[in-house]
Amino acid sequence: MTGNPGPAISSNIRTEEEIQRMRLAGNAAAEVLLEVQPFEIKGSDVQVETDEVSWKEVVTGNRSLPVSMATGLMTVTGDRVSLITFFNSFRE
Repeated sequence: MTGNPGPAISSNIRTEEEIQRMRLAGNAAAEVLLEVQPFEIKGSDVQVETDEVSWKEVVTGNRSLPVSMATGLMTVTGDRVSLITFFNSFRE
């Protein structure tokens, strides 16, 4: 069988909907790839206690760290400002 499949069509321009879907897909992948295990590091400056889903949501940017701390979803012992600064260092 022979034939010409025609010119390839590609687009580098993304719609806002496509961008949002890509972000959601990336966040979903991060949630699957991030495994959380309970542990404690002796002598650490900050200790965080929360559930796995909430931790993943904060790490992927789907949940606010300060709001999570204020509402009690995350219990933080130690230097809260350092924890917020640490997370902000990964934001664009």
